[in-house]
Amino acid sequence: MKAKLNLLVYRIWHALKREEGQDLIEYALLVGLISLAAVASLKPFGSILYNYYLQLHAALSPYFNG
Repeated sequence: MKAKLNLLVYRIWHALKREEGQDLIEYALLVGLISLAAVASLKPFGSILYNYYLQLHAALSPYFNG
């Protein structure tokens, strides 16, 4: 019984000392920050593009409304 308890304590201690999970969390945070920056930078570009398509639609609509 004591050997099983020692093995359990060793496995928990070993799992807490491992650093592979930390790398995964760091990469996940990095990807999250990059995606947040991409969305924040594309939002103004979306309104510019929307206005461009509105002007294009206004310029071409006389040709397609027959």
